[in-house]
Amino acid sequence: MNESIRKFKKRMLRKRALRKLGFCFGKDQSAESPSSLKIDIVIPAIEKDLDTLPYVIDFARLNVLHPISNIYVISPDSEKIKQVCTAKGCIQIHEESFLPFRKSDIDYRVGGVDRAGWMYQQFLKLSANCFCTEENYLVLDSDTLLVRPQVFERRGQYVFNFSDEYNKPYFDVYQRLLGYPPTCPVSLVSHHIIVNKWLLGELKSDLEKRSGLAWYEAVLLAIDRSELSCFSEYETYGHYVLGRMKEGVCLEYWYNHSLSPECIAEVYTYAVKYGKKYKSLSFHSWNTD
Repeated sequence: MNESIRKFKKRMLRKRALRKLGFCFGKDQSAESPSSLKIDIVIPAIEKDLDTLPYVIDFARLNVLHPISNIYVISPDSEKIKQVCTAKGCIQIHEESFLPFRKSDIDYRVGGVDRAGWMYQQFLKLSANCFCTEENYLVLDSDTLLVRPQVFERRGQYVFNFSDEYNKPYFDVYQRLLGYPPTCPVSLVSHHIIVNKWLLGELKSDLEKRSGLAWYEAVLLAIDRSELSCFSEYETYGHYVLGRMKEGVCLEYWYNHSLSPECIAEVYTYAVKYGKKYKSLSFHSWNTD
């Protein structure tokens, strides 16, 4: 069976099963009309992202069909990133200005690989409520371009994209943190998600009440440090929201395609080539194909 047909059938069966559980699905297509919900956009970045960052910003401005109040780029102290922010009309936020700890305070190595930075950027995303002016903000990875018009709220429902990125340790740590498993058996790791500041505050409050620790300390205590990928901000926040108000969320398939970082040199060619089929393109540093 053709791989794309196999994936399509699997996706349809999964949707059918989840509909029976009461989850709502969208049409998995380009947005037909803008949303009136005002949002900020938050993009964590380091200097290795300089090749993709300008395009991530440009495509977000083009295809996020919301009134965008501010685009924030969270980064270390970097003159090069500052120049990109100035050129693109974004606000640079120093990564050490709003968290009570630093990346160097995180002890997380697996097989000689330092994963502290990977973990730290997740905490940054979950702490952007400290400076965002709007009640809702879109978190967007610095290697992912939104190549089709999209909204992240429709008729009062948040739009969450689900993916094929299922990783069991993400679900395991969720249960350790909150005491119950995710109610929806799909992955919400789609390299972006819309975050509501009140719901994020509720998540942190629940983590702190259950653990007796600061929310980030609870996460660091619960992770399995033998796993290379042990925690996901997307899974944790997204499934928490689904568990509280599944009627307030519309699920859509992510339609993402991964490309080598070298392909960014021909980004507009690839955006045209893949834009009709996919909603986003990711130029992951680990992709060497």
